[in-house]
Amino acid sequence: MILKQTIHKARKDYSCDVCHYILNLYGFSELPLTKEELLAVEKAKSNNWKILKGDKYIYQVHTFEQFSVLKMIPKIFDICIKYKLYEQ
Repeated sequence: MILKQTIHKARKDYSCDVCHYILNLYGFSELPLTKEELLAVEKAKSNNWKILKGDKYIYQVHTFEQFSVLKMIPKIFDICIKYKLYEQ
């Protein structure tokens, strides 16, 4: 259950908590990504999979199996949802 989800502006660099879904996905190159999605992945990769100071990010608090807080690059989060990467 998502308790809170907001957009924040990073005051410092953070690790993106959903980039590992792309990094660990076998067959990622076979996904039918749009040009915009490919650019978002390349940007995240060039930033070493981090949310950089000044970037906007999704701040999410949820309780699924346990209480947790996630910080996510919005476009990477959208890719994960669109291609159901959380289910793999």
